[in-house]
Amino acid sequence: MPNDPAAVPARSARLRWLWRGAAVVALLAAGWTVGVGWWLPRFLQPRIEAGGTEALGAPLAIGRVEIAPWTLHLRVADLRLGPAERPWLAIDAIEAEVAAESLWRLAPVLERLHVQAPRVELERHADGRFNVQPLLEALARRTPPPPDAEPARFALHNITLADGALRLVDRISESEHRVDDLRVGVPFVSNLPSDITVDVEPLLDARIDGSRFHAQGRTLPFTQGQRSEIDLRWEAIDVAAACQAAARLLPRELPLALHEARLDLALR
Repeated sequence: MPNDPAAVPARSARLRWLWRGAAVVALLAAGWTVGVGWWLPRFLQPRIEAGGTEALGAPLAIGRVEIAPWTLHLRVADLRLGPAERPWLAIDAIEAEVAAESLWRLAPVLERLHVQAPRVELERHADGRFNVQPLLEALARRTPPPPDAEPARFALHNITLADGALRLVDRISESEHRVDDLRVGVPFVSNLPSDITVDVEPLLDARIDGSRFHAQGRTLPFTQGQRSEIDLRWEAIDVAAACQAAARLLPRELPLALHEARLDLALR
């Protein structure tokens, strides 16, 4: 009956359970938000810096680590590798979005990976050593995996790099080369068994010592034979400058002199 007194306690009990359930859900949501969005970045940042410094043989510093708890969007801002006053590598930001597919794949699957404004400074000194020599030595000390070890599985989608730059100073040949306006795009790369037959279409675009370079191709990097096809365009190459740089490395009895020359390439 609508006015049955016995129905009132039953309704009250159901409401109490609903309120308790809502309170538990709210507490779990708040815990997830605070734990992943606030505590986890502060937990990870010093460990990434310490682990990277040890593995790479040079100081690794990060300005800030951010994680959006409900979208699993990761952002690492202001990354520096090398001496603080003149880092070898500086990156404005690295952003990644982790896919829920990682859980049942038991392998990292990223929906997006973007690197913003990476800048590399390389210098070869007069003694033949590079400014990044500590990094090279640290990498050489790493123990390679056994030849028959199972490769780590992964899948990366929408890999992009924008506004990259590279400066190479060679004290032996007394030359300097620059790569700027560097752009890289890889829509998809994966070595998961279900994905190895999917074509990967990489893009590389940059200005190299003032001349425009553009390459785009199709490849199957993890299949037998590793079939690839690349379309390459390189415009207004300063051949004279390249010859002048090479002349410093040639014996004196093989002089090379070219006053002016430009070359355009279109290759497949």
